Amino acid sequence: EIISSPVKKPNPTAFQYALDNLGTKAEETCVVGDRTFTDILGGNRVGAYTILVKPLAKESQAWYVKLVRWIEGIVYRMYGEKEIIYSGKSVHK
Repeated sequence: EIISSPVKKPNPTAFQYALDNLGTKAEETCVVGDRTFTDILGGNRVGAYTILVKPLAKESQAWYVKLVRWIEGIVYRMYGEKEIIYSGKSVHK
């Protein structure tokens, strides 16, 4: 079943909507995603565990996704990827 929130990520309301539909608490839930500024940030903001994975298909991404990934790269180089990812309860390998 696909659950679609009326609010978009990384707004915590979108993640809370999913938690409510799953019937789980944030501390019992893991968000898996390939985008730091939406998936990981949003999951961390509600207190869920997060896992950052590499994107599956870089070639078919929309231009705005490529732009966001480019910006993420700049932020990683400025602050260090581990510092950003580990600021919540994220797991990164």
